[in-house]
Amino acid sequence: MYARAFINALDPEDPDELIGYVEGISGSSYSLEGDRFIVEKCLECAGMPFKEPICHAVRGALAEILEHWEVPFKGLVEARCAAEEGEVVGTCVVKARGAIWKAKRVVDAVKRAFH
Repeated sequence: MYARAFINALDPEDPDELIGYVEGISGSSYSLEGDRFIVEKCLECAGMPFKEPICHAVRGALAEILEHWEVPFKGLVEARCAAEEGEVVGTCVVKARGAIWKAKRVVDAVKRAFH
């Protein structure tokens, strides 16, 4: 719901612009490295005393962003949850599965070859 609300309220042109807005509001840092979406200082599970991944909000926000910009993906899973690691405010990582990541790697390789 957060991602959808931000998209509707701010009308960003691309995901990078949206993420910039959210970083400014939350104080967290978001990055995409390969097939992993990394949240530094994740506030969704801050201080939660759970022993299993609870990054549903982060996973849901990422799914909403990918769907809004019509980026194909097959699924999203938690690769690391700060709450599960016992961190009060830590790093959460969501891994995306699907054809998008293979295609992105090919595009990146082609770009490197010509630069």
